[in-house]
Amino acid sequence: MQDSVNVICPRSSDTWLVGCGKHLVQVQLNSASLTLHWSVECGDEINSVDINDKQTYCAVADDTGSVSLIDLKSGKMHKKLSGHDNICQCVKFRPKSPWCLLSGGLDCMLFLWDFKKGQALASVNMADELRKGEVESENSSYVVNPPLIHSLCITADGLIAAVGLENGKIMLFTIGGKGLKLASCFDAHSQGVSSLGLTNDLTLVSAGNDTRIVVWALSTARAPGKTLVWANELHSITHAEKPSGIQILNESKRIIVADETETVKIYDYS
Repeated sequence: MQDSVNVICPRSSDTWLVGCGKHLVQVQLNSASLTLHWSVECGDEINSVDINDKQTYCAVADDTGSVSLIDLKSGKMHKKLSGHDNICQCVKFRPKSPWCLLSGGLDCMLFLWDFKKGQALASVNMADELRKGEVESENSSYVVNPPLIHSLCITADGLIAAVGLENGKIMLFTIGGKGLKLASCFDAHSQGVSSLGLTNDLTLVSAGNDTRIVVWALSTARAPGKTLVWANELHSITHAEKPSGIQILNESKRIIVADETETVKIYDYS
């Protein structure tokens, strides 16, 4: 396989899912070599891969705008979800909800899917939300760019989703049984939010094309008919390059950062 590696998603310490071009492969790392278990072809270039809680399915977002569901036991295509009009950039299973996942795309759309039924339960247009007066920010240094969705993460209880946008904003949504409701929107970066991660204690980490990595504390409160969610900045780290991906180590409170250089950097966020 001659394509470059776009995505690596670990299943276990020695078994990985690897996105190469439009192919997803499962490989096992042995002491001296890699063993290929299976390979499946998706619609186009793979952008994001996620595995559900039970490790029975993985979801794959690609450049066609589709989300492919792969049966991890057989390595066969299970189902395709079509809703995005442009590149599907990110996909995440919703924890504690076995048949639900979220996807975000460069069409500015966020979808909540029931992949058992193969249908969208809800969708939100980021541009429409930004046009509403309640989410207009006082300081928007990147407002000329459309709110393309670049990154996505969901809390461990499956109730809050954070969405990173091209215009540097982060939107926080509450997730109900069949719906998405905007809880807050704030200026996080002066350029696009390339990566997001959440710790077990509601600490949000964002990485932006402005080379900043920011640690946020999320807080929640109940109000009549809705849940309030907001973020307070705890730390800001200036990275030397634009981060291309982050991984959070909860136990040691560290952030692993990859960029376009050959060096992987590790930061403490405690």
